[in-house]
Amino acid sequence: MLMKTNKLSGFTIAELTKQKALLKGLLIGGAIVALLLYTALIYLIIKNGKTSLIAVMPCGILFILPGIMKWNQIEAELKSRRTK
Repeated sequence: MLMKTNKLSGFTIAELTKQKALLKGLLIGGAIVALLLYTALIYLIIKNGKTSLIAVMPCGILFILPGIMKWNQIEAELKSRRTK
């Protein structure tokens, strides 16, 4: 059985901190865009009465999930290095 290698272990703490800050900005920007799109979608649902658009709303969160997962990996790597 092959061991899964940690891709983040090759980075320094400074590089990880920089990646974390960049990812934080991307996640905040993505959340703002998602909020604007949800607002527009709700407006279209109310104005046109197309309730079938409600099915699109849960799918919108899927583009943020990879960023959140990467954020958690960076956090775990930084925490493990600080405890050493």
